[in-house]
Amino acid sequence: MKIALISALLLLSMLTGSLASNISVSGPVSGNWTVDTVFVTGDIKVENGQMLVIDPGVKIIFPEHYIFRIEGCIRAFGDAENEILFTVADTTGFASLNTNEGAWNGLWFDHLAPANDSSLFEHCVFEFGKAVGEDSTYWYGGAGCVRDFNRLRFSYCTFKNNRAFKNGGAVYAKQSDVRILHCLFENNVCGLPQLYGYGGGLCLEYSDASVEGNVFTNNRSSGVGGGLSFEYSDPVIVNNQFYHNYSAIGGGFVCLRSSGANVVVNNLVAGNSALFFGGGVAVLETTILFANNTIVNNSTGGGGGIYFNASSFSVFKNCIIWGNTGDAGGPQVYIWDTFSAPEFYYCDIEGGVENFGGTGGAGGGFTGIYEENLEVDPLFLNSGDHHFNLSENSPCIDAGTPDTSGLMLPVYDLSGELRFVNNRIDMGAYEFQQSTGIDPGRKPESEIGIYPNPAKGKVNMVLDNTQNTEISLVIYDLTGNLVQSLHQGFLKAGSYKFSSRHLKPGSYLLKLSNSNEVRTSKILVF
Repeated sequence: MKIALISALLLLSMLTGSLASNISVSGPVSGNWTVDTVFVTGDIKVENGQMLVIDPGVKIIFPEHYIFRIEGCIRAFGDAENEILFTVADTTGFASLNTNEGAWNGLWFDHLAPANDSSLFEHCVFEFGKAVGEDSTYWYGGAGCVRDFNRLRFSYCTFKNNRAFKNGGAVYAKQSDVRILHCLFENNVCGLPQLYGYGGGLCLEYSDASVEGNVFTNNRSSGVGGGLSFEYSDPVIVNNQFYHNYSAIGGGFVCLRSSGANVVVNNLVAGNSALFFGGGVAVLETTILFANNTIVNNSTGGGGGIYFNASSFSVFKNCIIWGNTGDAGGPQVYIWDTFSAPEFYYCDIEGGVENFGGTGGAGGGFTGIYEENLEVDPLFLNSGDHHFNLSENSPCIDAGTPDTSGLMLPVYDLSGELRFVNNRIDMGAYEFQQSTGIDPGRKPESEIGIYPNPAKGKVNMVLDNTQNTEISLVIYDLTGNLVQSLHQGFLKAGSYKFSSRHLKPGSYLLKLSNSNEVRTSKILVF
């Protein structure tokens, strides 16, 4: 053990570059961590009534499977270029859920006293947390387990490579109305073949959480909900993206035994897969409204797009359900039982009702409502940062319901554009933007590309000039106020960088102008 610990500390010294600014902690912790690295040498706890503040750029490293309990309050504010890192010294053995090796034991919030203030995490990275143990209490939430506590927010955080024996590969919340905003869930796993897991990335039970603007990609669950699972809950699920997640049922996400006033709105569910049913979405014993979701290119045995079971009466409005595949039938929609009767209004559904699968769909078994829907190619843009944006000839433009009351539509779509254009809502998660007024017949002397977009930290610009021209390059907010001037004068073609760290999260316009024209590109800052 002593040799292993020395080896781990040597590895940590290489990670931090120097041990000149570090501390070692165990037991009760509070105050302010301002050092480069915090080495955790035992279970740690913020006690009831105490506060811990963690500065940007601090690395918290666990050499063994220690737990971080929060009974008081924690504030961990990193920034885009100085994220706070929670990690483990040695990942050997991490992949196995039969051992606690290669991981730390995650954050624990359990029945906190009401007098404690909110705990806030911003620009933090949580990796290699593992929820395992002989006691089943510890099988939930690889990086974070939250029970009976509402005053918790994660924003602009990354949860990657975490595992849970049961539910919530990265985060598990029960009876906790937490807020999870603009986070990335990647490569998290829950469950075993013989023990179904719920929510490869995030699992909510009895929790009316806010889940907004997040990306779920390459998460896995052995049971239901590759990216997200919620049960007996009424969460806000808006402007999220689900890519390449996998589960037995509900590859992208699953809704279980839920009803309520909130709307699952403006989400993209693309390229997910399931072993049995619901490659994109599974809706089980649920009566929730779904609005302006784009559910495309998902695959499974039955119901490549959406799977319904157990008396589900959910309503779908303004959704695009297209390009999904299901080997057992119902590539877009599969309705297992005759007691489920979903309703579809102003949607674009490939193949229509005639192509629905399952007892409640095939051969006239569908008993739901199907009104004002399209069954034509949505004509996605298929280029740029948002492939499922609508092209200018898309039949889905201005084809949504004229009455948007109660849909809880966000101000901006997934690309950061205004959600309402031309006084009529489009179908799907993207709103087609009308012409900017620039003559399309004129060849621009300056073209501008931006990546990554959405941006977080450094932003790359690609300027393609046919000749050296004098330009103005500035950033405006969407109300027209000048935020930052990047360049004035001559500028050659090439790649340039600037930092978005001083920009508040939101949408901006990068405006390039010369003597002949003006060109703008939208930047979405996380």
